[in-house]
Amino acid sequence: MLIVVLALTIVASVPLTGGDVRRLGALELRHVWAPPAAIVVQTVAIDAVPTIEWLAVGLHIGSYLLLCWWLWANRHVAGLWLVGAGGIANFLAISTNGGVMPARPEALATAGLPVGEGFANSAAATDAPLWFLGDVFAVPASWPLANVFSVGDVVLLVGLAWLVHRTCRNVSSSSATADRRLAARTGTSPGATSPTAPSPAGTGVASPGRRLIGGTHRWTLAEVREDHHRMPRPDAGLLDAQDSRRATDPPRTRESQDARDSRDAQDASFTRAA
Repeated sequence: MLIVVLALTIVASVPLTGGDVRRLGALELRHVWAPPAAIVVQTVAIDAVPTIEWLAVGLHIGSYLLLCWWLWANRHVAGLWLVGAGGIANFLAISTNGGVMPARPEALATAGLPVGEGFANSAAATDAPLWFLGDVFAVPASWPLANVFSVGDVVLLVGLAWLVHRTCRNVSSSSATADRRLAARTGTSPGATSPTAPSPAGTGVASPGRRLIGGTHRWTLAEVREDHHRMPRPDAGLLDAQDSRRATDPPRTRESQDARDSRDAQDASFTRAA
């Protein structure tokens, strides 16, 4: 119950950090039926058939094997590997202790839980091979949700928090935070634009008004095309020089017409003389 409540708290905290819980629906998870099925199998092993020890142990270990298979099938999801690391740590502690999570007797006493015998989700064990991966921590009995928990549980919850908040975080909110940090370092006002930003293709063409986040700009395809159209042509300097000379040279149209008229008059007088 403790782990379930903390997991729900992690999801509920997403709006407080500017995230959107609906973005969890964009996760490309495979075999989504596997985690609920593993929880049902564990519940049956712990509550329904605890007296049939061989069956309870088999179901308990089988539920963890199902979760491990699901984690491997979804290893492409960023952050899920940390959740898997916590689950594997718990599985190792259970599988090397006869299918039962070993717990420190002192931790059980602190949480006010009985130190019973037989199959249980967590049972006192002082000689477990991997006792340090067992339930060695406790929430005191005077606190709500008093229970024991393991190192694997902590790693699992940290991984879940990372995965959920990484997926649900608000991009615009993250950009605004980066703007504020950049403004604090440079002494400028948040949201200010840089007079020039580097060209994406190394063309040397400055792009005015680009916003720099953390000193860099994430170029989109449209911006790259826009800068490409603004690139100077290789002969742009020559064309500019020619235009400049045309503007400064005196007009030659009238002069050329006068020269032709003079030559025509000379030809006519030469013909009459002949």
